[in-house]
Amino acid sequence: MRHPFKKTLGSVEKVRILRVSISLIFVLFAATSFAQDAGSGSAPWQTGVFIGRALPHGVSQNDNIFSIWGLRMSLPMGGDKSHGGYFDATYTNGIGGTVTWQGLSGGVSLQVPFETLILGMGIGLDVTRYTSDAQLDPKTVVGEYATGSLMTKITSSVLARFDMTFNSAPGTTMMFDLGLVFEF
Repeated sequence: MRHPFKKTLGSVEKVRILRVSISLIFVLFAATSFAQDAGSGSAPWQTGVFIGRALPHGVSQNDNIFSIWGLRMSLPMGGDKSHGGYFDATYTNGIGGTVTWQGLSGGVSLQVPFETLILGMGIGLDVTRYTSDAQLDPKTVVGEYATGSLMTKITSSVLARFDMTFNSAPGTTMMFDLGLVFEF
């Protein structure tokens, strides 16, 4: 006889739990591996603004591309100026067609200099609140994201940054954004 309070997880829930678990393990691994004494100068704090476009799939019935803007902040985990891990936080707001979008995300990233560029990659968790023609009442969902970025210095403390981000919820969304990052 089955226990009356025990719920059987479906394959979708199991995959979601596995993805969140792997993301959290990566976050913990990155936080411990980069938490080291600063070398020849500590990595700078970064804050910035961005604008861009979101390409949603499964968010609305039309899957229209919509505009986004947002704010980001990255705090160094340790390490030196040559490379380093960062704790990232991002607020994203978007509107267009039938979609309104607000999101908060947090995660970890690694930034590595390459010639005159800085390459970045990161993963994390995000919380998104949205409405669309398919979802008239505001809905809040939790998902994961993976991002890649490319930065170049404009001045000694200002960088231009291009990002491409994949979100897992709601639907699957790809975002492209361009912005300025200020180092402190």
